[in-house]
Amino acid sequence: MKDQRKTEFKVGLTIFISLIALFLILAWAKNVSFTSDREEMKVRFDSVSGLEVGDPVTINGVRKGYVSDIKLNQTDVLAILTIESEIELKEDSKFNVVMLDLMGGKKVEITPGISSNEIDFSKVQVGSFAGDISSMIAGISSIQNDLISVVKEIKFSLNAVNALIGDSVFTNDLKATLANTNLMVLNLTKVLNDNKSKISLLLDKSNNAIDNLNGFYSENKDSLKNVITELNSTLTASKKMVINLDQFLGEIKEGKNNIGKLMNDPKIYEDLQTSLANLKKLTKLLTEQLEGEGVNVDAKISIF
Repeated sequence: MKDQRKTEFKVGLTIFISLIALFLILAWAKNVSFTSDREEMKVRFDSVSGLEVGDPVTINGVRKGYVSDIKLNQTDVLAILTIESEIELKEDSKFNVVMLDLMGGKKVEITPGISSNEIDFSKVQVGSFAGDISSMIAGISSIQNDLISVVKEIKFSLNAVNALIGDSVFTNDLKATLANTNLMVLNLTKVLNDNKSKISLLLDKSNNAIDNLNGFYSENKDSLKNVITELNSTLTASKKMVINLDQFLGEIKEGKNNIGKLMNDPKIYEDLQTSLANLKKLTKLLTEQLEGEGVNVDAKISIF
């Protein structure tokens, strides 16, 4: 009787411990916490690509929470994350939905950030989907037609190249061109080798000329500066003279100075014409008298 009770106690204790272990395993799997040291935060994603409630939340790869709820909106998805309150997150933290394993599981990976300001858990954060194998396959499927076109173009180009290489005329011309190029290179090398000393002498003379020019400049630097300064002064004076001459001619044209007045006054021009006509008559009269009886002077002198 006593052994039977002992056996029953052992069986009961084993079942009790097993139930406690099972409960703890289920609590761990369902992210059940017996403490209140956790924080909730909301993160908005354009797509979560299969993220489910209970999926882990990791910070730099270390599990520190879980997805407690997911709400589908018209244009986005709102995920509610529960994380340990001891975690310090900055306002520039990043939230990404990434692959958990090759079987297609998902998790939320948080990068804490480096800002000096703490994150505000009451604000809705913005996350992104980092992509996985399925999205990569979908992307490849979307460009399948483009890949087929590229392969066809490559095949066409290879066929064209093969046809070109198989053309005997082209290959002969190519060989001749390469041979001529090789011959030209050999001839150029020979010319350079034959005239190496002359080229070296030419380079030496060029260097000497440059040195002489530099020496001449160094010795006559002050004189050259003076010549340039005087030349600039001469050019400035010439410019002023041209301006004055242009102004003087303008005044003549507009009749603002004496020469302009003489040239532009019609009365002076008429008087000058009259004087020339009288001079012409007087010259004609003197000529006739000299050719005839001589100069006849008829003068009346009055004294008063």
